[in-house]
Amino acid sequence: MSFTGGEFAPKICTLPPEVLAHIMILSKSQGTSDPSVQMILFSHVCRHWRHAALSFPHLWSHIVAADGHFNTKRIQTSLERSKSTLLDVEVDLRAALQQTDIVMFRLYSVLFDLLRQTSRFRRLVVRSLRDALSHGLLDTPAPYLQELTLIKESETMHDVRPISIPHPLFGGEMPSLRALSTVGFAPPEGSLTFSGLTYLRIADGVSDRVKPILPQILNILGCCALTLETLELSNCLGHNDMHHPGDSLTVLAKLKHLEVMKIGYAAVAKLTDRLHLPSDSQINLLNIGFDSPVSGKFFFESVLPNDVFIPHCPTAHPGRDLTLVSNRCLQESVVMKMYDRSMHESGTPWHHYEPPVKGLRLNLSLDWFFVHIFPDTLVRGIFQDGPPLSDIHTLRVQGTNYPSDASFWAGLLRGVTNVHRLSIGSELEATHVSCILQSLLPSQSDVSQDDRPAALPLPQLSHLHISAKCIMETDKDFVRRVLDERERAGAKLETVTIAGGVSPRTDLRAYAERIGASVVDDEKCEDGLG
Repeated sequence: MSFTGGEFAPKICTLPPEVLAHIMILSKSQGTSDPSVQMILFSHVCRHWRHAALSFPHLWSHIVAADGHFNTKRIQTSLERSKSTLLDVEVDLRAALQQTDIVMFRLYSVLFDLLRQTSRFRRLVVRSLRDALSHGLLDTPAPYLQELTLIKESETMHDVRPISIPHPLFGGEMPSLRALSTVGFAPPEGSLTFSGLTYLRIADGVSDRVKPILPQILNILGCCALTLETLELSNCLGHNDMHHPGDSLTVLAKLKHLEVMKIGYAAVAKLTDRLHLPSDSQINLLNIGFDSPVSGKFFFESVLPNDVFIPHCPTAHPGRDLTLVSNRCLQESVVMKMYDRSMHESGTPWHHYEPPVKGLRLNLSLDWFFVHIFPDTLVRGIFQDGPPLSDIHTLRVQGTNYPSDASFWAGLLRGVTNVHRLSIGSELEATHVSCILQSLLPSQSDVSQDDRPAALPLPQLSHLHISAKCIMETDKDFVRRVLDERERAGAKLETVTIAGGVSPRTDLRAYAERIGASVVDDEKCEDGLG
């Protein structure tokens, strides 16, 4: 912030103290990672600004001793000027140890004094929790502590020693605690610690030796089941002793957001199988991996429970859209995005619509590094025995990295029996398009003597939308045969559209005429279906 020249400086220096304090708060949020630096600069602008800065102790309440900010005088100044107001503190004891001996001695003395102010903590971030515990800190009550982040910070990448917390943090007295985040270790168990939490994050265990196992996670969740609104788990669930068929469900009645990242599929399936979530919870299952193939097979110990896929408001009619994306740039992962059709904004073509992340009921990405080797297992383990997809109304297939085996697509389409609209993106290879269309063909048993359909794939399908690139690489006589045979089976497609742009080529128009399709501008295509 500059105050040089013109009439600006004298005018801003006469603002009421309350207005100046508000300006300082806004400026701090956009300044350096150490807000005390900003506040000291503000207090030296002029006497009026200094008076304002010193008149509001809460302006000095954010104290950082991390990320290279280890000025002992600045820390002491902020602690004194904040008076008795509640503190937001971030401390990195491991980095403090790396200072010179003289600096480290003074710094540790100041940091210890700071961490003993537990009765004033509102938000606290402690990096290198092991050092804090070894010096007997974090023992006294923290009655006003609302947010707590504890980071183990291993000495080396190979340090897998479990951390020991011999007694309850803050004497077990944290009645105001609402948000807890632990990184690198399992949080200490205890009902008093978790009883009022609305936010819980457990992240980044170094190895299975220090990761909590499922019973620990469920015990922790049981303590905050009545209040928890957000649960985030990242690379933190061990593989030992995960099978507990007799366990009862943990009901998270108020949960709004579940995010699970970098955890194996079997572990995720077992975790979600033990949780009962509200039907309007948002679920993100990201970078979910699979075990390596053994003897040509994958081991699916479990499948994701039906509750993960149920609609927000179940009705008698399908009401959800599913987007399936696979891309080599995403480490050969398969991404499923599922959301309610009611989110679809009018005026946006259904085959182009991308919902906001916050609106997704389910955002599932599967890291499937062997997707081309074992497509049958992917279908059998996920699509056929797993997700109940009968409430899907619209299916969009995008990306490049799918199995070319027809069984993959046949298995997928058998699970989405109520799809009305199918969109095939331009990135798909010709073999994928042929496999999808092949899967739409009725078998001989599907066409009875009175022309009524039996087990026809996608019997409700009424609109097929496909890119010009995909369709032009597919034999038009084969496409025509698929459409004709579906019509004879009693499942005629009412609308077939090809995305051809504003001025489609002559050969594309001829192709579309041959198969009975319409060429449309992909950006403006709307079929009017609800």
